[in-house]
Amino acid sequence: MKHEGEIFLDHRASPGFTEEQSIKLGLEGRAVGSTIFEAPTRTCNHCGTIVIINPDRKRDRATCFQCMRYICDECELARHQPGYIHITTNDVIEQILSRKEQSING
Repeated sequence: MKHEGEIFLDHRASPGFTEEQSIKLGLEGRAVGSTIFEAPTRTCNHCGTIVIINPDRKRDRATCFQCMRYICDECELARHQPGYIHITTNDVIEQILSRKEQSING
């Protein structure tokens, strides 16, 4: 599974986002008006969420040292909670496919 990508928003032919819409999307004014916005993205290895990478972010991004992959802020918080069980998106997919195969061969 590829964990990196890119988002490209081209608003040259439209009025673009309002400042309020931009803030709700976490773009903080970057996509206001008739502009182009481009940023890298990463996929969280634990929950599968695609995160737009803010180039102005100062704090470090999380890496899970069990699977050695990028994880989102929410999964980083969960990882430090009591009773946390490490599971990746691929683990969940494999479990679903295994159950499906068992029910077919049943």
